[in-house]
Parts: sequence; C-alpha cells; structure tokens
Amino acid sequence: MYAKAVIKDVNVARRISAERRVATASRFLHVCSLKNESRASPVTEILEVARVSKNIRQTSCKVRPSTKRCEIAPWNMEINHLCYMQPLKNEVPSADNVLFVFYDFETTQDTKISETTKLHDPILVCLQQFCTACEMQDDYERDCVRCGKRQHSFFEDPVGDLLSYLCEPRPWCKKVVAIAHNAKAFDAQFILNRAILLKWTPELILNRIKIV
Repeated sequence: MYAKAVIKDVNVARRISAERRVATASRFLHVCSLKNESRASPVTEILEVARVSKNIRQTSCKVRPSTKRCEIAPWNMEINHLCYMQPLKNEVPSADNVLFVFYDFETTQDTKISETTKLHDPILVCLQQFCTACEMQDDYERDCVRCGKRQHSFFEDPVGDLLSYLCEPRPWCKKVVAIAHNAKAFDAQFILNRAILLKWTPELILNRIKIV
C-alpha cells in the first residue's frame, strides 16, 4: 500500500508539473502579446517558452520514489532499509549432530499470590528424546546406541534437573533442540525464570512481548 501511494504521488506531481508548464507558456505568450511596442519575434517567443518549460521540467524531475524492490525480501521497501530476512537455501539442514528433546512440566497451584491468583509450581517434568540414529525407532523403552536412554523423569528439582541434563557434555552432539507443547505461554516460562535466577542471558525470539 505504501509503494502504491508513493507511485500515485509521483504521478500526481508529474501531472501538476505538466499543467504548470502549459500554464506558464500560455501566460508568457499572453504577456508578450500585450507589449506591442517591444514585442519579440515569434522565434524568440518560442525559444523563451522552451527555456521556461525546460527549467520547470528539470525542477519536477527531482521527485523520486522513496522505495525500491529489496534484493532479499520479495517486495518494495524504503531505500537504505535494514533487511533482516535471510535468503532461503535450497538444501535441507543436517541433523546428524542434533539431539531432539520433547519435554512437559506438571505443576500444582497450592501457593496463593493474591485472592484470585495462584502460583504454578513445577513438581514433575517428563521428557523423551531421539537423534538420527534412533528417530525411526518407536519403542522408547529401548536405549539408543548413540544418545542413550530415551526417556527421563525429574521430580526433585524439575527445572534444575532438566537444565542440567540438557547441558550435559555429549561429544557427538553440537546442538540440543528442546520442544514443548506450549513453550511460549507455559513450559518455557519456568526455564526463563531459572535462567534469570542464575543470571544467564538467554537469546529470545520475541513476537512483541511473547516468546516465539
């Protein structure tokens, strides 16, 4: 919509400049016709009209669109804008060195914060995991030769034990991807609170004030 508005403004400016050139030329010819005693020749009048029209045309050409097509994003953006969209690569990222963990917190609400609000207190976290060596194995009771035991439950300190497990050294693993059913509104909040308590600086992907 912004690009269309700019183009429309440019077209209006060009139309107005053309009308001004015609009006200026008409006024010039009218003034010359009234000066009988010092009237210039027709050739001189034509050259003067051309000179005035040229000056107006040069002035009107300074109007330029303020947008152009971005080299990365497929739409028009402001000139010299900072584009944060990454170009797509025609390749599937490798998951050979990635551990995928699915976790879920269970909480109680025995602690009152106010008359109408109660605190969610984690009492249990369950997780299942897989890697590329066992991703096609449906039986989670069987251990993986690469990532080990595929099911875990922590209840003494659910948040702390989960973070300790995720941060364990694994020589073959370069990245751990932890996924929860409702991470942004529930599960990730417990991890974020513990990270703040430990004075960590997590890098969050936010949609306004919500965690993505």
